[in-house]
Amino acid sequence: MHATSSAGGAAGAPSPFVRAVRSLSASRLWRHGVRRRWAYAVLGSAVIFTLSSLPLSLPGGVPLIDTWAHTLAYFTLGLAYQNVATRGWLMAAPGRLAAGFGALALYGLSDELHQAFVPGRFCELSDWLADLAGGGLALGASLALARALRPATPLRAGGGEPAPPSGARPPGPSAPG
Repeated sequence: MHATSSAGGAAGAPSPFVRAVRSLSASRLWRHGVRRRWAYAVLGSAVIFTLSSLPLSLPGGVPLIDTWAHTLAYFTLGLAYQNVATRGWLMAAPGRLAAGFGALALYGLSDELHQAFVPGRFCELSDWLADLAGGGLALGASLALARALRPATPLRAGGGEPAPPSGARPPGPSAPG
């Protein structure tokens, strides 16, 4: 037995029940996507907080490694924050991107203040600037990804020119009718 409507509908058209189930599934998938985006951001924040809570003493002369570690960690976290702020790269408006970067900057600042209370760790402006650099790189990557995912202008079949708007007649002589 198929779940298509046999009374009052076109042959093969889904029944109202099937349409409702499909709608519910799409809604669930959307909610699942939102939860997953938030989970990545929260998980990334928790990992950075946990690593920042560990006492650490780096041998002298390796500040560049620390800077790159901050930049890479906050680049990754910045991608997760931007993914939340832009609703999965679909709405990469400047305000949403700025909100994601602002949240990342505040988190980086709170992380540096947190490190002031951990033995062997220090609250340093250079670390926070490296966090901001990683977040800025993530912001740039977010913009590039949003532009890459944006649908392109359809091209004509024969060349690289954009197709005319629908309903517009192509230039040239009309064929006799």
